[in-house]
Parts: sequence; structure tokens; C-alpha cells
Amino acid sequence: MAALVENMLVETDLFGRWGGEEFVILTFKRNKQEAIELAEKLRKGIETHPFSLAGKVTSSFGVTSTDDRDTTETLMNRVDEALYSAKKEGRNQVRY
Repeated sequence: MAALVENMLVETDLFGRWGGEEFVILTFKRNKQEAIELAEKLRKGIETHPFSLAGKVTSSFGVTSTDDRDTTETLMNRVDEALYSAKKEGRNQVRY
């Protein structure tokens, strides 16, 4: 999955593991709408990819944008809330 995701990102995007089954993507040259569109593109790409061992895989995404007053903690809390909203509302979706 990591190779699939990395192939859909651009040079200025950073992708890494954030926990057991969670990953983080930092985008630096995208506005809010572009970030949401990227997450949706990734979600659809993962859902339709034929993984040989796992079969069908789905993903949920939380998306947020930075504010000048943000700390790492406030930013990550906000995106975490969006992610858990996506999971709570049925999974395999993007929430901002």
C-alpha cells in the first residue's frame, strides 16, 4: 500500500507511518480543496487496487489545514477528530 500511495503523491508531499494502521501525509503546496481531492483520490485508488494477499482494502482519511496559531498538538488533534469521524460514519471515506 505504501508504494501505491507514494506513486500518487508529488515531490513536496511527505508520507509516513503514524501508528499501527495509521499513516500521515503532509502536503505543502495544496489548498484545502486540493488536499481533500488528494485524500479522495488516494481512498479510491486503495479501494480499487487488487492487493494480492489482503484482497480488498479500504481506507478512511481525516483532512485538515493549518492555522497560524496551530501547534503540532492542535493540528494532529484536529485531523485525528476528522479521521475518527470518518471511521464512526461508516469508514472508507474522507472527512475534513
